Amino acid sequence: MGSKQKTLFNAAKSMEHRIAALGEAEAPEAIRTIRFRQSKALELHNPYPIMGREINKRFGDKVLLENASFNIPLGAKAALTGGNGSGKTTLIQMILNREEGISISPKAEIGYFAQNGYKYNRNQEVMEFIQEDCDYTISEIRSVLASMGFVQKDIGKKLAVLSGGEMIKLQLAKMVMGRYNILLMDEPSNFLDLPGLEALEVLMKGYAGTIVFITHDQRLLDNVADLVYEIKDNKLNLIR
Repeated sequence: MGSKQKTLFNAAKSMEHRIAALGEAEAPEAIRTIRFRQSKALELHNPYPIMGREINKRFGDKVLLENASFNIPLGAKAALTGGNGSGKTTLIQMILNREEGISISPKAEIGYFAQNGYKYNRNQEVMEFIQEDCDYTISEIRSVLASMGFVQKDIGKKLAVLSGGEMIKLQLAKMVMGRYNILLMDEPSNFLDLPGLEALEVLMKGYAGTIVFITHDQRLLDNVADLVYEIKDNKLNLIR
């Protein structure tokens, strides 16, 4: 037993010396810093590119919005909250469709993220999909994809083999790198794991344009939103 203990002791000491020789190792960055930019052609100069004045919306006997007004400042990250069925998605779609009472900057290029009904070519590869309507370099695209959890071997995959969660992350990456200056996002954090949520926060905060997003996620409200509107009792209230 003494001989065995001595052998183990020597092995442990040898391991300690080898670890010490390696020195201090820093943990790799989980998310690389992405510097977003916008082309001159997509710049908006209107201080409030999205405005609503005394909007009313109802479906049959159900009133969703009554005399609702709002202003979304240029470059803002504006959150929209409220109970289920209160009219959040309806308001986003009203903005998207430029319905009566809503004023949108004439130069607005709007990207819309919805978790259902997104159409894409399942035979496309990941990089090909992202490069559509995108002015970023391959290196920059790879950085964004890496932040969303896509490794080197994923870049050449067909969209058909991606999981539902991977497809959502890919759509979000495509959205923030697309040729838009306004993003409308309906519950972008749904179905994301913690690393994906952290990456989404970085991408949304760094985005060069204006974002209006629906969320119940307190992290996004705390870490991303510049202002928060709540739909309650058919009214749109600025709560922060």
